[in-house]
Amino acid sequence: MAAPKNYQRRRELVLLCALWGTLWEIGRGQIHYSVPEESDKGSFVGNISKDLNLESQELAKHRVRIVSRGRTQLFALNQKTGGLLTAGRIDREELCAQSTQCLVNINILVEGRGKLFGIEIEITDINDNNPKFQVENLEMKINEISPPGTRYPLPEAVDPDVGMNSLRSYQLSPHRHFSLDVQTGDDGTLHPELVLEQALDREEEAAHHLVLIAWDGGDPRRSSTVHIHVTVLDTNDNAPVFALPIYRVKVPENVSPGTRLLAVSASDPDEGANGEVTYRFWKISEKQSPLFQFNENTGEISTAESLDYEECAFYEMEIQAEDVGALLGRTKVLISVEDVNDNRPEVIITSLFSPVLENTLPGTVIAFLNVYDRDSGKNGQVVCNTPHNLPFQLEKSIDNYYRLVTWKYLDREKISMYNITVMASDLGTPSLSTETHITLYVADINDNPPTFPQVSYSAYIPENNPRGASIFTVMAQDPDSGRNAQVTYSVTEDIIMGGPLSSYVSINSDTGILYALCSFDYEHIRDLQLLVTASDGGDPPLSSNVSLSIFVLDQNDNAPEILIPDVLADLGSIRTPGDPDDSDLTLYLVVAVAAVSCVFLAFVIVLLALRLRRWHASRLLQASGGGLVGVPASHFVGVDGVRAFLQTYSHEVSLTADSRESHVIFPQPNYVDTLISLESCEKNDSLLTSPDFRQRKNEAASVQIRYRIPEEMPEGSVVGNLAKDLGLSVHELPTRQLRISSEKAYFTVSAKSGELLVGSRLDREQICGKKAACTLEFEAVAENPLNFYHVSVDIEDINDHTPKFTQTSFDLQISESTVPGTRFILETAEDADTGLNALQIYKLSLSPIFSLINKEKQDGSKYPELALEKRLDREQQSYHRLILTALDGGDPPLSGTTELRIQVTDANDNAPVFSQDVYRVSLRENVPPGTAVVQVSATDQDEGINSEITYSFYRTGRVFSLNSKSGEITTLKTLDFEEIKEYSIVVEGRDGGGLAAQCTVEINIQDENDNSPEITFHSLAEMILENALPGTPIALIKTYDRDSGENGEVNCRLEGEVPLQIISSSRNSYKLIIDGTLDREQTPEYNVTITATDRGKSPLSSSTTITLHITDVNDNAPVFHQASYVVHVAENNPPGASIAQVSASDPDLGPNGRVSYSIVASDLEPRALASYVSVSAQSGVVFAQRAFDHEQLRAFELTLQARDQGSPALSANVSLRVLVDDRNDNAPRVLYPALGPDGSALFDTVPRAAQPGYLVTKVVAVDADSGHNAWLSYHVLQASEPGLFSLGLRTGEVRTARALGDRDAARQRLLVAVRDGGQPPLSATATLLLVFADSLQEVLPDVSDRPAPSDPQAELQFYLVVALALISVLFLLAVILAVALRLRSSSSATTWGCFQPGLCVKSGPVVPPNYSEGTLPYSYNLCVAHTGKTEFNFLKCNEPLSSGQDMLLCGDSSGALFPLCNTSFGRLGPARYAVRCLKRQKKTLLWGNISKDLGLEPQELAERGVRIISREFQAENLEVKIDEIAVLGTHYPLPEAVDPDVGMNSLRSYQLSPHRHFSLDVQTGDDGTLHPELVLEQALDREEEAAHHLVLIAWDGGDPRRSSTVHIHVTVLDTNDNAPVFALPIYRVKVPENVSLGTRLLAVSASDPDEGANGEVTYRFWKISEKQSPLFQFNENTGEISTAESLDYEECAFYEMEIQAEDVGALLGRTKVLISVEDMNDNRPEVIITSLFSPVLENTLPGTVIAFLNVYDRDSGKNVYLPENNLRAIFIFLVPAHDPDSNENTQNLVTWPYWTETLQQSLVVVVVQDHSQPPLSSTVTLTMALTDSIPDVLADLNSLEVPAYPETSDLTLYLVVSVAAISCIFFTIVIVLLVLSLWRWHTSYLVQAVGVGFAGVPTSQSVGVGGGWAFLQTYSQEASLMADSWESHVIFPQPKYDNMLISQERWLSEK
Repeated sequence: MAAPKNYQRRRELVLLCALWGTLWEIGRGQIHYSVPEESDKGSFVGNISKDLNLESQELAKHRVRIVSRGRTQLFALNQKTGGLLTAGRIDREELCAQSTQCLVNINILVEGRGKLFGIEIEITDINDNNPKFQVENLEMKINEISPPGTRYPLPEAVDPDVGMNSLRSYQLSPHRHFSLDVQTGDDGTLHPELVLEQALDREEEAAHHLVLIAWDGGDPRRSSTVHIHVTVLDTNDNAPVFALPIYRVKVPENVSPGTRLLAVSASDPDEGANGEVTYRFWKISEKQSPLFQFNENTGEISTAESLDYEECAFYEMEIQAEDVGALLGRTKVLISVEDVNDNRPEVIITSLFSPVLENTLPGTVIAFLNVYDRDSGKNGQVVCNTPHNLPFQLEKSIDNYYRLVTWKYLDREKISMYNITVMASDLGTPSLSTETHITLYVADINDNPPTFPQVSYSAYIPENNPRGASIFTVMAQDPDSGRNAQVTYSVTEDIIMGGPLSSYVSINSDTGILYALCSFDYEHIRDLQLLVTASDGGDPPLSSNVSLSIFVLDQNDNAPEILIPDVLADLGSIRTPGDPDDSDLTLYLVVAVAAVSCVFLAFVIVLLALRLRRWHASRLLQASGGGLVGVPASHFVGVDGVRAFLQTYSHEVSLTADSRESHVIFPQPNYVDTLISLESCEKNDSLLTSPDFRQRKNEAASVQIRYRIPEEMPEGSVVGNLAKDLGLSVHELPTRQLRISSEKAYFTVSAKSGELLVGSRLDREQICGKKAACTLEFEAVAENPLNFYHVSVDIEDINDHTPKFTQTSFDLQISESTVPGTRFILETAEDADTGLNALQIYKLSLSPIFSLINKEKQDGSKYPELALEKRLDREQQSYHRLILTALDGGDPPLSGTTELRIQVTDANDNAPVFSQDVYRVSLRENVPPGTAVVQVSATDQDEGINSEITYSFYRTGRVFSLNSKSGEITTLKTLDFEEIKEYSIVVEGRDGGGLAAQCTVEINIQDENDNSPEITFHSLAEMILENALPGTPIALIKTYDRDSGENGEVNCRLEGEVPLQIISSSRNSYKLIIDGTLDREQTPEYNVTITATDRGKSPLSSSTTITLHITDVNDNAPVFHQASYVVHVAENNPPGASIAQVSASDPDLGPNGRVSYSIVASDLEPRALASYVSVSAQSGVVFAQRAFDHEQLRAFELTLQARDQGSPALSANVSLRVLVDDRNDNAPRVLYPALGPDGSALFDTVPRAAQPGYLVTKVVAVDADSGHNAWLSYHVLQASEPGLFSLGLRTGEVRTARALGDRDAARQRLLVAVRDGGQPPLSATATLLLVFADSLQEVLPDVSDRPAPSDPQAELQFYLVVALALISVLFLLAVILAVALRLRSSSSATTWGCFQPGLCVKSGPVVPPNYSEGTLPYSYNLCVAHTGKTEFNFLKCNEPLSSGQDMLLCGDSSGALFPLCNTSFGRLGPARYAVRCLKRQKKTLLWGNISKDLGLEPQELAERGVRIISREFQAENLEVKIDEIAVLGTHYPLPEAVDPDVGMNSLRSYQLSPHRHFSLDVQTGDDGTLHPELVLEQALDREEEAAHHLVLIAWDGGDPRRSSTVHIHVTVLDTNDNAPVFALPIYRVKVPENVSLGTRLLAVSASDPDEGANGEVTYRFWKISEKQSPLFQFNENTGEISTAESLDYEECAFYEMEIQAEDVGALLGRTKVLISVEDMNDNRPEVIITSLFSPVLENTLPGTVIAFLNVYDRDSGKNVYLPENNLRAIFIFLVPAHDPDSNENTQNLVTWPYWTETLQQSLVVVVVQDHSQPPLSSTVTLTMALTDSIPDVLADLNSLEVPAYPETSDLTLYLVVSVAAISCIFFTIVIVLLVLSLWRWHTSYLVQAVGVGFAGVPTSQSVGVGGGWAFLQTYSQEASLMADSWESHVIFPQPKYDNMLISQERWLSEK
């Protein structure tokens, strides 16, 4: 055992020694060479064979070669000579960058000897690089207020060379304002700075151009330039100046608001915002300000309100112009208003005497009129007149007053009212007039007596008339009115047959009805003669008489008298068995009862027939389909088994004053706001998804409809029948609403035929440009259901464009020495057509010297070349004119021509020759302007000036620029691939001798991903049902990306988790469909964000968010809050009382969630249920319809149903048990002793020898109540002998208490009371008659007295009379009730009240009580207005106020002015007061008597509205803004004070509060007015003090002096005078490599003390290399630096950059940022077998080199240490296991099987077991194979099988059964839903088949009926039409009179 160990140690020692020896040889054999960079390929570096002491021929023998890793072979070994040569280009800057010494190490392997030698080669620098600026143009911004000496850093140039070849100096072009200063840094770098030598002025020179040159120190010296464009930023140093000092304008009055009057204009030479001028009013009165509208930006003054010359004829205002720096300019505006005749004369009725008596004398004044016209001149002169056919005329009074007088007598009986029209006209042009209507009533006087229509009257009256009967009516008319027309009647007293006339007849004094006071007898009085007098109520009264003759008519009222009575004298003794009068009376009564009964029965039958007719009509209505005709089924609800229709109608009720019927009009319901229109209901189109929805959806996804049409088809042309191609019929078009969804309306769809029509002009060239194929793709959208169809229309080109040259002629110069065969490229023509219609060939006019060659470019376009056929001779012909024609391939071909003007120049031996005929270059779009594109080069073999070539564009353009000397083409502007994809430019090179050559430069623009996709929505579904099936389309989405290729390919996706999906419909079209189940109750809306991303490199994306609202469907049934209800109700409850309330909720929305309640079942009889209880359909309150009786009904149970109003409706049931509690409502009832037939008590006998306790009798009573209320107790109330009997309290037994005594009476009476146990107790009494006797004979004498039996015939008569009376009364009551109900429905008091003139009721909605018999409440809105007129008289002063008029009232110390005017009927004039207002005047000082001076009583002041009007002062604060750079001495106008006093008391001086920055200067105007101005004395600094507060005082010269102050707030405006300053001069940060993109590194921060925009700082990179720039992302607003790409320590470990902060004024601040990247171990070691000696002899000595390995790790530090041999137990595989339990239950134990080397392959089952009790486990199977090679493993894998488990097969069986069961259930549900849908469709079809509308309901509105006076009013009511009810309930609630002008009581009392 020890020997092997020693051997192992010795072996390791030998290997270590060998390794040391090898390293020593390598170090000792280091060879050094030197070679300059950029040496030619194959340049000699050194002799390897010589330095290795090898012969040249030994190199191949020993297999000497260069070995290097991971680098391009820079050197090669010449096997023949042994020399080391350069293998390619060597660039020192690429290899070593800026390192001072550049060393390259390579290894030479001598494989034959097993040795490795190191070679070190030094690359020396040459001056092969120019100093280079990062940009060629630099924009600098310098503020014009920058002081001289300010320094601005300039960009530094970078020279990759080192040493003397590196950058050595800078040079600036001379300039008077700027110089250059170069600073040298610590590391020797040069920093150029621009120094400002002289102050700048932007208004003098706005920009400066400089050139900075960077020079290196090489030989020859190289340089680079940067062009510096210095922009001078403006400072607000110029004030605005108006164009005119005064603006004048004239404007007619009444111009419309918004009329432009003028525009003031002020100019400011400053730039940008400093030159922006805003305008505002400076001086304008408060009254003028609202009249004008001033645009602060344009200076335009327009009218804001109408100008009125009468109010003001002249306006003066001052306008102020202000820039942002608060510099001001002012001007005046004078506006003169010209008068126009725009005011109609005003006629004011000053006084009106109405009514006027009809006996008024002519010339009486009726009214005073005041006529006034506000216009002036002739426009204000007014003339008045009245119609000539009236008995009135106008007379001129003083001033503008007129009197209206009568000029003849009036007669009220002819005309009682006059409408007098007073016409007032002015004398203006055109004349304006006003009509004033005066209503004059003529008052009545009693000038007409009553008049009878006839001279005499005759009347007839039958005799035996009843007293009080009406005999006759006389009537007299009086044409007067009022009391004068009130006629009273009287009869002149007379004597008839000895008696006064008044005892026979009387007359009603009001009505003239004559009544009979007695019953006339023809046999006594045959006629009467009367004189009737009619008198009126006037004073004095007038009367007239008329004679009346009354004749009495004879009646057969006397029977014949028997004059001979003896004949029958003996018959008096004969008697009949019965009384004949009694039998006749009985017969008559029987007949009368029968007749009345028949009439009553007929009346009842008629009523029943009418009811049956209504019931029959309702049955027909119900038979039509279970509902009302034309009414949706969703409006029916069930109430107690009855289907009722609920609908809100707006109907009109026509109530006529004289009609007996109420007309109810039900108009057609309005379907505007319903989801399904009436038409769609009639068509029976279902909104649900049709059964073939999925089939149509799949068809829509696969259908691709394509049409082909030529371009330029006229609008309306038919492209194809789109509806037919989509399989839609013409009848489906209105429902499917087929339309086109596209960005531009190129096509439309005919709504009638479904044809696709051309909607707008189709210009193929405008739509598709030069594309070979032009296709318009769009989507056709169909609704109901929503679907999309992709349609493509190919637009074929027609030859509608001719080839066109850009110029009509071209000049070409050709030297006469040009060799024949030379070609010249000519100008090409452009043809917008494509294909054969495009340009095909060029032709040249015939010429013997020139010919034309047609050539073709790579893109297939043609261009011409002019070929010289013969030599030119300038002396023979110096000028040639040729016609070049371009033809296209159309039929017929179109052509365009241009003229070639060729000038032959003098001999020049050699023409320039381009290196290439065609230069082709590709250029990325969006390259910055100035980017080099290509450099063309031409050579000329001549010398001198003839060899100098000038380059120019043969056809100029504005996209590229050409350096005429170097031939370099650069871009002038940014290129856009989306605009132009390629450019073809002809470049001409012309030498000094005039010879020229052309070449073509073809520039292909490469697209970049610079356009984000655009998302547009088309055909977004308005309604998304929550039960919509997956796959239902919601919207059509279209994307558009202006890029092409992959950059233009767009993918759409949905953000977030939503049950939606986007599927591609066609190119750039997507469908948004439902991809899951929607549930509105959980998610009522979805905010769907759709992101479109293109496939370009650095893909761009855009997002659009839409909100989808889910429409509710009725998918939730109502749910009761309790499972069952139990309620106790005390009996004898009032009918209509609420006994319980059930409540159910429905989470659905709208009608689907609106719950109604009904009773669906009960244990009561169905017919009697409605009479017991009812339930409110809205609230669920259960009402008792009757008083319950516990004795009849102890309990009952109801089943209540809550049903929503969805379609179909869903419902839920709940049970309600009602327990009726007992009350003590029944008194005890005595069963024994019973009463006799006549109601008397019966006798009981008691033996005389009865002993005490003897049971005499027992009182038996019962109580219908229960419980305590039925417990009975018996009490003796009264007894003849109290101690003789006892009564059992509970038993009611009567026993003897003692033996009968001798003194006791034989007859005893007991009064017994029976009481129950209720509260309060009820009782009953029983009377016991007890007789003490031993036998019945003793009792009989006491009961022998009985009444005699009555006569049966008399009783029958009595009953018949009673029956007749009762039936008559009932019949009469029934008739009266029917009439009353009919009159109540047509002529109720409230209804009649609305017909009274001038009265109308207005009330709010009235809620009637709840009705539980199926009738729903009605609500009406009634309106009442009174016709009484309220007049307002306005008093105004018509006399102007003169200056000398004193009208001052000082109510207090305010000193207010009060203009007063005196107004009365007789005079007008001012009330003058001379009053001096003192400062401390007493508040209640009396200055005058207003009421007395106005001629009014004090109480009339309030009635006439006399009041005092005062004025107010202006504001007392002023805001002034001044720029902090304002020049000292600047004047700012201040507001002027106004003093109404004059003389010394007026304004005399101003005073300003002391301030170090400001002073006051007061200017005196030409009119003596003082103008204060604020003067700036000391410079302002906003950063030091931002605001100043001053006080300006205005003093007058009075005694004492008065003053007023204004507070001036001066705001100092900021100027950009502070540069940004960084918080740190250097920012350092360390970051590990490979951080994720977007990682925040640091944020730099700079502060600027300026304000607002001047203090806003933006950041940008100032110095950063091109390689570093893409790695970092810089936020210019926040200064945050983050990673844009992954950082790699191996590529660069340190980054240095400079950050610049700049404000809006171009003031700068800079800082440095140093970023250190820390190395991470992220690179695996790389092992390269440099050399391998295989095979190896078995006798190879230890230490023999077998192979050379090159081990390399790109990491640094410890990250490069590598272990050679892996350890045992190396990681093979990880088995993860997860347990959702916690604590110990999650501790997993993994068990592995034992592995032995004998195993070749194994199935390893890993068991994962937790530590719970009992433990749970899981297994996983791993297949492992132990082998020597991979092919062995692959060969054996087929033999590995995983053991099968019986549980797997069982699980599969269960899964199959589960899937089958679920499928069957789902299929069953689908079938049930389809059956329900078909059943609903069938039901709706039956309803629709009956017809639309209500039977018998008129559709037109009714107005008057029979010419009667009808009241029309619109009501809003709810109608309850019961399908099987017999009644129609119309409820008119009592109106509210709380807001009436006249209360109901007052109105009734007046009536």
